Amino acid sequence: KQWYQRRVAITAGYPIMLWTLLIILVAGLLSGLSVNLWQIMVCRALVGVGEGLGAGPAATFSAEIPTIKYRSLSMTSVGIGWGLGTALSSGLAYLTLEPYGWKGYLIVLALMCSPVLILLFFIRESP
Repeated sequence: KQWYQRRVAITAGYPIMLWTLLIILVAGLLSGLSVNLWQIMVCRALVGVGEGLGAGPAATFSAEIPTIKYRSLSMTSVGIGWGLGTALSSGLAYLTLEPYGWKGYLIVLALMCSPVLILLFFIRESP
């Protein structure tokens, strides 16, 4: 890589991923604490913006961090992870909706991105 390509990846990629996770976490928590329809609509829209902005850097990290030998496995894992996350959130809804209601479910969903946010600080710089 040229020095300017690496500089853009370092200065843009990690902060974008950090900000998208923070948007998802904060907007998800606020959607669980919302008291009317407009608040939940705005908060869920912000969660969607965070998800959309985070998809590109997630795929980029999975492509540039592993060696060439494991790159295809890493990229496939990202795609499988989206589907698996969707399926697991349905199971989580089954477990949390009745005892805690939809607000509790949305708060638990938001808190699920916290481990990823912490792990982001341990991702090594791309080669």
